[in-house]
Amino acid sequence: MLPKKSAREIASNAYSIGEEKLNALSHGAGFLLALAGVLALFLKAQSPLEVSVVLIYGISLALMFLTSTLYHSSVEVNTKVVLRKLDHMAIYLLIAGTYTPFLALGVGSTSALIGLGVVWLVGFTGIFFKLYFGHKFPKLSIITYAIMGWLALLLIYPIYLSLSCAGFTLLIVGGLCYSAGIPLYLLKSRHYSHSLWHFSVVAGAACHFAAIYGFVL
Repeated sequence: MLPKKSAREIASNAYSIGEEKLNALSHGAGFLLALAGVLALFLKAQSPLEVSVVLIYGISLALMFLTSTLYHSSVEVNTKVVLRKLDHMAIYLLIAGTYTPFLALGVGSTSALIGLGVVWLVGFTGIFFKLYFGHKFPKLSIITYAIMGWLALLLIYPIYLSLSCAGFTLLIVGGLCYSAGIPLYLLKSRHYSHSLWHFSVVAGAACHFAAIYGFVL
């Protein structure tokens, strides 16, 4: 059995220079779009609850794109190791942050709020796990991301009722975009597969933003 690569080895030789440029540019563009989108949400929000929810969602969305951009832009190995960990931790925040508008504003029932609490608990657990164990269990992280994302199926009917058909379609398509990107993320030996994963993330985030802006707020 071949020895597992260390975090330093993974961070230092994962992608070619051309791939890293595209990785950084794709999520750098996502970060700028996220800032513009969050500003639009703030302008539309009216109640203190809506403003608070937009703040949570906006921070999680922008932070995910920012940490990813910084990680793929960095060339110093030690810095890259730290940023890679932050990048993966930010994914947990994004998943929980994206749930927040749909459950706190869209559905708003007691069961929805309990479900939202469970999602955030799983998210913080994942963050602490990543903080202390780093990249020792990469497949477990991917599985956790997927499970967190599709926990929404447990509340799918009230979520459906809280959205129009178009809004619900955007929600599902966004989830499918994220899920379709997972095989691309795992195909690390394929050139530019990670960049394609980035584009699937941008597409998924765009669908969920459109659903929130058009059908939740």
